[in-house]
Amino acid sequence: MPTERLTKLKILLLEADESQYRIAAACGMHPSILSQYALGQRQMSIKHMRALAKYFRCTQQDLHGYEVIEWADIAPFKEEMDAGQD
Repeated sequence: MPTERLTKLKILLLEADESQYRIAAACGMHPSILSQYALGQRQMSIKHMRALAKYFRCTQQDLHGYEVIEWADIAPFKEEMDAGQD
């Protein structure tokens, strides 16, 4: 079965009931910054890391790193995201 490597933050965002736009606003950052963090394209600032940890009620360590997950586990989330972009 195919797998995909996602940041732990991206997994939290996929599981969240709020949009990335609202999460970014609640954490005091621009949505594009949150997207860059989630894609592993930018190192997270301490300020944003604290805000995200508080938002997700997790430790700052929980936001770091990657997980390799099976495609079947993320397919429902990807379909939901694709449907919301129309």
